[in-house]
Amino acid sequence: ETFSSYEMVGPILGIAIGILVMSLLDNYCHHPMIHKKDQQAWQTFLFLSFAIFIHNIPSGFALGTAFINHNDSAIPFLIAIVVHHIPEGLALIIPFLFTKHKYISFLLTTLLLSLILGTGTVFGILMEGKALHLQGLIMGSAIGSLGYVTIHEMLWKAKKQLSFLTFLMWATSGFLLITVFTLFAGHH
Repeated sequence: ETFSSYEMVGPILGIAIGILVMSLLDNYCHHPMIHKKDQQAWQTFLFLSFAIFIHNIPSGFALGTAFINHNDSAIPFLIAIVVHHIPEGLALIIPFLFTKHKYISFLLTTLLLSLILGTGTVFGILMEGKALHLQGLIMGSAIGSLGYVTIHEMLWKAKKQLSFLTFLMWATSGFLLITVFTLFAGHH
């Protein structure tokens, strides 16, 4: 959808920037020698929160643009964003449950991510459809950062902990669940 909405250069450059930023953060801020599950889970939670933070900016832009340009589609798009955030919330809560932090930390992180989405929406309204290249770049960076966290931080680490068949079964189940969810959400 991103590549059909924007010129190819913006999203591709954004994906490269998103992967580069997450890789740099991983190498310089994300200590690889931590063996305590609590600290690994906390770092995974923070890393994923940052990726969702980046992802919520273009989502907000798109919502703000929908409010300006397509009033009839703005409410269904808002509902789609809310439904879209359910799996993101689940992805956030899973590593958080393995930490010893209080739930207020999770709630404050969720509040911050919501504020970023709202801020992106306001900027989308203020931009009134201008700066499509910037929006494509931001959307690409969101795809790159979330993709990096999903593959490197979640799937790669799970693969190290599980046998190949168990990993393949869980990864396939997750893929099928997301596919069914996407098809269901697309029809409503």
